[in-house]
Amino acid sequence: MTARVLTGNTRPWALPDQSSTDIKLLDVAKARALVAAYQPDSASEGAAKDATEALATRLPRLSLPVHRGHLAIGEIHWRDEVGTDTALDFVTG
Repeated sequence: MTARVLTGNTRPWALPDQSSTDIKLLDVAKARALVAAYQPDSASEGAAKDATEALATRLPRLSLPVHRGHLAIGEIHWRDEVGTDTALDFVTG
């Protein structure tokens, strides 16, 4: 992930307004396991299902700062499928 922050004694610190993120490999099963580990009952058998449901719920509306970003994922592994060269640009604020 890259971002650039410019600041100094005459300019206050601020969040960067641009970023670029490159992910070489995203394994969806491992990402779900990571989310499940943060669930209160992560030791139970239903934790994976709960993590899937948590990921599928709609997020509350957020006020985000002005930002322009780029996300590139080399490979996405999901079940028996592999997606390659996925990229998206996004804008918030």
